[in-house]
Amino acid sequence: MREYFLCIASAALISAVCSALASGTGLEKHVRFVCSLVCAAAVALPLVSAITSHGIEIPETAYAELSEPGYGGYFEETAYENVKEYILSLTFAKTGITALDIGIEINRNGAEILVGGLTVYISAADSGRADELKEALERELGGNVEVEVREDGAAG
Repeated sequence: MREYFLCIASAALISAVCSALASGTGLEKHVRFVCSLVCAAAVALPLVSAITSHGIEIPETAYAELSEPGYGGYFEETAYENVKEYILSLTFAKTGITALDIGIEINRNGAEILVGGLTVYISAADSGRADELKEALERELGGNVEVEVREDGAAG
């Protein structure tokens, strides 16, 4: 219950700061609209989660597929896509290698969602730089990263 009120208070505080920063600009009404959506989500999310938790059993460990996570709803799917896009852009920014695909192992421990493992798939043309990519991502992300070579155009 404490987390619920902290979530609402945090959303309200962040919204107030954003609204104050946007006051007097042409974006003020848009910022206030987005802030009201954030506050509404902060109020509704725990309630929706409590209602749906009675009908859906979420496994302790679920492996995410590329196209969609193996569990969850909109928020888990959005988080997965955001992590995927971040890692794909990080891969290119740190090494210049364009990854074909990534696989993310997502572990769920109660309400906590953790990334358990990451596999980056690269083309055969970049196979000589696999160790460089692995080291760069492990240094940047602070975890274990696997790099696998796929034939160009091979589906996951």
